[in-house]
Amino acid sequence: MPWHLPAEYASFDSITRSHAIIMGRRSYEDHQCALPLRLNIVVSRQQDYSVADGVILVSSLEAAIVEAQRHAGQTFIIGGVSLILASLPQATAVFETVVDAHIDGDTFLPVQNFSQFSREILLQKGPDTDHLYGFTVYRYRRLS
Repeated sequence: MPWHLPAEYASFDSITRSHAIIMGRRSYEDHQCALPLRLNIVVSRQQDYSVADGVILVSSLEAAIVEAQRHAGQTFIIGGVSLILASLPQATAVFETVVDAHIDGDTFLPVQNFSQFSREILLQKGPDTDHLYGFTVYRYRRLS
């Protein structure tokens, strides 16, 4: 990601800690290690793809969800775009960080319609000496 936001990273850490996280291969390659205190699951069609100790490799989102359900706690899809989009129809909650910046990049998540969700602000932070950009972390909960 083209920014360094320590408070946002801390928010992500506290939300996902002790839970299962599912990510695609390219998202995994951003850090190439198991994120501590979580069940780390990587989805890749490359069956011989090498992952770090403590990371489970599966070939589909469905297989990843089965692995995650064996683990106590919640399941979080943390990237990439195709996994997020595929999982949204069954999501009961969505966490979204909106960064107050216009960044040229090569990968974007399309704007989502959250009209079937309630929205809550979990964290809002302006730019400061540790954060070049301000940001807001939202939690959306699916309405019954």
